Amino acid sequence: MTDIKRHYELAYILKEQGTEPSILELLKKNKAEITSIGAAEKIRLSYEIKKEAEGFFGFVRFFALPNEAVQLDKELKFIKDILRFILVKADIIKEEPRYFSKENPGDKVGNEIQVKPELKIVPQSGALSNEELKAKLQEIS
Repeated sequence: MTDIKRHYELAYILKEQGTEPSILELLKKNKAEITSIGAAEKIRLSYEIKKEAEGFFGFVRFFALPNEAVQLDKELKFIKDILRFILVKADIIKEEPRYFSKENPGDKVGNEIQVKPELKIVPQSGALSNEELKAKLQEIS
């Protein structure tokens, strides 16, 4: 695989709150550089997982080599106090909003489509009011 560390996020649901240290130890064992930890909070599950109706949801973001992340994924399956987990590559998302232009949908600046701030949706000139629409319907029937 590659020698470039990637950013990952591990989200998990635990049976008991005291299991987080074993997850952090496993990350350190696999040479992961932890960037942030979301403290596990008690949640009610939508459906039972392994006969549990409640769990503790938490997450950890970290940098690791791809082969270390694969190994971590395999080892997490053997921790019995983890009800569910998911390990994904954490993409860095731009916080800038995406816009579109009704007048010119091809107007692009970089990869984002820009809209002019003064652009407003105006009803079409041939639109009927509610009273006019009721009168037309009565004519038809």
